[in-house]
Amino acid sequence: VSGTSRGLKIAPFDMFGNPITRSTSFNLNLIDPQSNSQASTVAGSAVATVAPTLAGMYSLSVKFGNVAVAGSPLALQVYAGVLSPAACSLVNPTAGVARNAPFSVSIRAVDSYG
Repeated sequence: VSGTSRGLKIAPFDMFGNPITRSTSFNLNLIDPQSNSQASTVAGSAVATVAPTLAGMYSLSVKFGNVAVAGSPLALQVYAGVLSPAACSLVNPTAGVARNAPFSVSIRAVDSYG
């Protein structure tokens, strides 16, 4: 859900499935639906926290050095948060209407992140 922080646990293992205990670092890159990039580096076995603010498909790539980790990039679907009435707006409101004439109103419904 957009605006919700999520932890991504990075737990490195060697090719035999043994945990790697020496200092290592991983490069994470989260790309949002508008192609904006959020890059960070995580050292060793750690948790990286992300808080996407746009609903839509994200791409998360994880690399060790310049080599992509198996399963990377990962597609992540982020859903819109709870509707925020204060952030909603009327779309193209008309200045006036004729008496006894039908009219329509459009509302742009959004969560607190737009």
